[in-house]
Amino acid sequence: MKRSPEEMQTLVREYQKNLSEASIPFWMDVPDILDILDHFEQTQQTIEAELCLRIALRMHPNDADILMRKVYRLKNDGRWHDAETLAKQLPDQDHIDVQFFFAEKALSEVRFFDADAIYENILSREQQAIEEELLENPEQTASLDDLRMEIAELFLDYGSEVFAKKYLLLIDKNSPLQRRVSLLQGEILMRYGAPEQAEEEVERVIDEDPYNIDAWIFRAELANERKDFDKCSEAAEYALAIEPNHQKALRMKAISALGKEDWDTVIDTYDLYHTLEPNDYTMSLSVGEIYLNRQNIAKGREALQHAIQNCNNENPDKQRITHDLAVSFAMEGDIRQAYVCMATLSSLGVPHDEMIFQTARIAFNYGFIPFGIEMMRHRFSLVPGSDERNVQVAQLLYECKLYKEVQDLWEYLFKAGFSSESEAQVYLAYAAVQLRNKEVFSTTSAAALQHQPSLMQQVLGQLYKDVPLHEIPTRILTDYFSNTP
Repeated sequence: MKRSPEEMQTLVREYQKNLSEASIPFWMDVPDILDILDHFEQTQQTIEAELCLRIALRMHPNDADILMRKVYRLKNDGRWHDAETLAKQLPDQDHIDVQFFFAEKALSEVRFFDADAIYENILSREQQAIEEELLENPEQTASLDDLRMEIAELFLDYGSEVFAKKYLLLIDKNSPLQRRVSLLQGEILMRYGAPEQAEEEVERVIDEDPYNIDAWIFRAELANERKDFDKCSEAAEYALAIEPNHQKALRMKAISALGKEDWDTVIDTYDLYHTLEPNDYTMSLSVGEIYLNRQNIAKGREALQHAIQNCNNENPDKQRITHDLAVSFAMEGDIRQAYVCMATLSSLGVPHDEMIFQTARIAFNYGFIPFGIEMMRHRFSLVPGSDERNVQVAQLLYECKLYKEVQDLWEYLFKAGFSSESEAQVYLAYAAVQLRNKEVFSTTSAAALQHQPSLMQQVLGQLYKDVPLHEIPTRILTDYFSNTP
């Protein structure tokens, strides 16, 4: 039976009191310790949940329910093999929780038909159990609709709209779950590229139940997909009127504000969202970048440090956060600390030469020219001169408008021997104009005109906006090199 909030608080206090008296062994029944574990997981107290699970396993090492919690903890950590090994050791392999795990394992491997077969078997056995109970107690009511809904949501989570729809259609038309069915049908339609029909589904639910918060949030998501940020914001505000601290609604409000470049609203929303979702890095990343753009380095770094703590190394955003943190140090004038920060990218799988290049970019962008030159010289020792990866060096120097200050780097690139088809020829030609190197300009402009006319028009065309491309080299020779032998 579900405990009241007051009962739950009393139970948690008792658990914490017993835990604080570490020298005294204590005991709790399985339902009690599992309720406490649920409480910690639902309130996102990750460390406390992990400790609680360990204590539960010590108290009840052979309890199937607790062992299944361990299975799902391993699964959630991405340790599918360990989770499967433990699940196979459980004595009751036909237990519904065990079978659900094996079905989800199949889903994770895109074995949708295998998962469907397991779910069909589960539903068949559960239906048989219901019928047997009805024989003993004809007045009892029971339904498999909750189970069908859970299966449909799992199929949808793993990307199979077809099987999700199959189980949604099995739910009784008079079931109170039908509004949820409509919203999931709308999500399927959105994935199929039919947002108008998805909108019809969500509007139907809102008409029937104006206080359905899931419907308002889905409406916000639909509007966000169409880049209709005003409508997204409106739907999020309706959801927050129903439940002011709803995490998804707050998130959609922030997303709509990002779309409208309403930075103040993003920051205001973040302050509340952060207390409710302390383990979510995404909004911390956005807010950190907003603060840096506003030159508020201290608050920007604080948000970014929270983001990097909560972003897994496997997530590509980890590199972006690391780069932003490095920028925060460069903004304060500490390019060495920025380099130390960037050096951690190697542990994320970023090639060393790429890390050096990105550090040089930060150095040049924030005026640390000698340090940037030092980085580029080191990179040239790692990447041969004519390597196409060095095209980005020429492009970076061009974008930063660096010529005489970094003349040694350009001289190295002039002699690198890029192929005549390379985009580098365009940037080298432009640099040759700035550095008044007639010989290099004559060679590189000829190659660029033949092989990279579009890029040449973009780069050199800025010198002569109304002159045909094929005439630009001659004009440059006349205007810039007339006194050069």
